[in-house]
Amino acid sequence: VTKNELSIARVSVGGETFEVSGDGYIPEGEVRLHGEDVNPLSHAGLLLAGKLAMLNSSAGLLLQKGSHVWKIAGDPTEGAMFVFAQKIGFNRDDLFSEMPKLDEMPFDYERKFHASLHHSSAGNLLVATGSPEVMLALADREYHADGDRLLTLKRRQELDTIFDVLSRDGLRVIGFASAMIHGESIQRDALPPLVFGGFFGIQDTLREEVQEAVRKVEAAGMKVVMITGDHAVTARAIASEAGIYREG
Repeated sequence: VTKNELSIARVSVGGETFEVSGDGYIPEGEVRLHGEDVNPLSHAGLLLAGKLAMLNSSAGLLLQKGSHVWKIAGDPTEGAMFVFAQKIGFNRDDLFSEMPKLDEMPFDYERKFHASLHHSSAGNLLVATGSPEVMLALADREYHADGDRLLTLKRRQELDTIFDVLSRDGLRVIGFASAMIHGESIQRDALPPLVFGGFFGIQDTLREEVQEAVRKVEAAGMKVVMITGDHAVTARAIASEAGIYREG
């Protein structure tokens, strides 16, 4: 149904939601806040999001020989994180030279998150990205530029609303979080309380031919269904755009 060329279109962090432009996996784009272009270097939350995205991405970006087509090597979601981090200004080699990876927990469908541990001068940084519900459940604080804040019930409800809005716009939503720890390995079944960073809203463009294909199949008397691993709200938005979902 979709091209499976994922790109981060919105980032919610530190109480602000940024819009990110760009086409496919091309590592170029603008960042906007309230409709105005912004310099990522002026927004600490945006820099945090880019840094965590790059550290937690195992994907790579390749330019096909003799063309201007960029392709992702690896998981498409982590590829979108990699490209976003480049748009913000991060260089993978430089960042990993400064903060080498010490340990990693690959994504799996039971835990629903991917975690990596990186050395830093201030201590070791644990980074996690995955299901927003799981990231929020593992966190007891939230990032803010003026200092981390406790995640109150009211704030959790506000974050659930932001998650819902992003999903209703047809975006695949990933939560990101982090924590400073002293050990050099990840305790698989005993993660420390995390600091919730925010959400990546990832878009996956509908294939141009889908709407017409759905119309023709239905005109032939066949029922069309869509199977997906996306959140139900996101799936409904994409299915509506494709002409598969109708109210009721």
